[in-house]
Amino acid sequence: MNISMKNALAMSDTPELAFSDSMERELIHNAINEERALSLTALVKAIATSVAAACVMMYDMIKETEKAIDDTDSEGGFSW
Repeated sequence: MNISMKNALAMSDTPELAFSDSMERELIHNAINEERALSLTALVKAIATSVAAACVMMYDMIKETEKAIDDTDSEGGFSW
């Protein structure tokens, strides 16, 4: 008997953890749900960060525009 056959026989004597189909489906379902929750959380964080950055940029643009209008008004070159 060669070594690989001995190893195969030795491995066949070891108890294995056997999952039923329903247990396997449940484990897969739980893993997908956990990953989906993490993905949704990351997506919400990314959207919130983008919206916050856009708001800051809009605020800065409005302030710069107001300053430019005030500067031009003070020089007498701009009128409504």
